[in-house]
Amino acid sequence: MTWPARGDERPNNPIAHGVHIRRLATGETDAQYVDTAKQAAGQRGGEARVEAVTSEQRQQIAKQAAAARWEQ
Repeated sequence: MTWPARGDERPNNPIAHGVHIRRLATGETDAQYVDTAKQAAGQRGGEARVEAVTSEQRQQIAKQAAAARWEQ
């Protein structure tokens, strides 16, 4: 059995953490639970947004995101 690296994302919710441990113990991977169609749609949406947003708009979005992170 292989254990994940120390820096991996582990759930904070106790129930989700238990499910995560069960998946590790049984050898399941999170890749089995990924909906590839939704993942591809998200990538297409991100690419479309890059083409539609100007440099000034990207800067404003980044500033808002940084402010939201530091506000917590």
